[in-house]
Amino acid sequence: MLCDQISDVVLGFLQDPDSMISWKTCFKTIRVMEFVSDDFGLDVDTCKGLVNIEQQSPNYVHGLLFEKPEEIGAYDQGFGHATDETPELLPLRFVLATKLGLLLSEVRKNVTVVYQTGRPK
Repeated sequence: MLCDQISDVVLGFLQDPDSMISWKTCFKTIRVMEFVSDDFGLDVDTCKGLVNIEQQSPNYVHGLLFEKPEEIGAYDQGFGHATDETPELLPLRFVLATKLGLLLSEVRKNVTVVYQTGRPK
């Protein structure tokens, strides 16, 4: 949440409505998480920050604008964390919710219910 707020502030300085930008922030999160000692293997007072800004790949923008929804990949969007709960390396609850949503959409598009006297037959 803190990183999202920082990203929003930085992007707020860019007032160009046509800009296409993907910005990730990880800044002082370790202090918020109270990693303030080498006992945790990470000490906020001795770690260093890194700023790395690169031009966005044209494939990224093209994929978002021109691919069919079912062909769009995750690109640089993260969700949760990597886990061995599923072959997709995503949390099981996310995989199940995604598959359920796709199945419900498929059923909605392809199943016809015949009604007789206002009730399903």
